[in-house]
Amino acid sequence: MELLREDRLDEWAPSNHRADVERPFADTSSVRDGGVELGNILRSFKTVVAAELNDGQLRQLLRAEFLIDVQGLNKVRGEPFLVRDITKCIEVHLSINNTSHRGAA
Repeated sequence: MELLREDRLDEWAPSNHRADVERPFADTSSVRDGGVELGNILRSFKTVVAAELNDGQLRQLLRAEFLIDVQGLNKVRGEPFLVRDITKCIEVHLSINNTSHRGAA
């Protein structure tokens, strides 16, 4: 399973959030070997975003299968995602998480 091609991180990952993006690469060998359950991996993140070129079928499947909240980044016009679309989505969700954690302290 390839979560994101590691050699392409610099193309879209904001440098101040690179650690958040690199986290899935810490040890992917167990994922490929089936040693770690996908649900456990997804639950380890504060926010899960499914980028889809459709109406959100993957997001619905992940929610139903693993009982987790999954945010969607969807395009249905047949156009590819732009780097700025994904970067903006990540920044918005990171700022929401940071704001909610500051308010809880």
